[in-house]
Amino acid sequence: MEINKDRKKIKKLEITKNTNVVDEIELPTETTIRALINAGGKVVAGSIPGLNKFFQVVGTINQEVREEKLKILLSQFGTRFDNIESALDQLRQLFQHREGLILFSKIIHILDNEVINDEWADVLANVLKTVSDSDVKEQFTKHSYILAQIDKLSPHALLLLHKYDSWSKIKFTGSTTMSGQTIVGDWDSQITNLFCSNTNTQDAEVKERIRHAFKDLESRGIFKITEGKGVSLTQVGQEIYNYIS
Repeated sequence: MEINKDRKKIKKLEITKNTNVVDEIELPTETTIRALINAGGKVVAGSIPGLNKFFQVVGTINQEVREEKLKILLSQFGTRFDNIESALDQLRQLFQHREGLILFSKIIHILDNEVINDEWADVLANVLKTVSDSDVKEQFTKHSYILAQIDKLSPHALLLLHKYDSWSKIKFTGSTTMSGQTIVGDWDSQITNLFCSNTNTQDAEVKERIRHAFKDLESRGIFKITEGKGVSLTQVGQEIYNYIS
């Protein structure tokens, strides 16, 4: 598949290209270090032989990796249409407006937060489809707000929200209700165990990252524990979910 080919290109770019340039950097002497303490970044780079070239190579690799990520995103976006021309027409309409270009750049910024894979590309392709389906001038404020909330979430947390169906049916045990608020001491462990059971996740380190991502979602007000000892998405959580699903 094209996506797999593009992913292999990224790996080659990240791992093999110009790796020997690191060997060209000469470390400064103690005297040089003292002289550069108050210097700006450009002066520092210019004072260490090979470092400017290293930065240039890193910049080139980063740009090429971003381009490969973008290709994968647009490939996923294209699968939302009957044919590629329909997808291109939708993008042309989006780019006709300054607001559309701004929103697209925000999506690309979010894309850069994670190494590309099928699921991450799928989530952001859904976001791009939602934005491009709308009147971007009229919905610009709403889109900007939701994209800002998406950007605040870690990629792990966003992917968990994307899989809301795998943990939405949780029924907590050992809860107490005070002043209308349901409190569960180990809610994060209970919901992590349910999710990992539903997704056949067994690795202990992965489970811990999932637990941390759940706490990220809860602390940012994406979902709440209900009086019925379950969970429900907040208004903002539901809006984000609608964009990514």
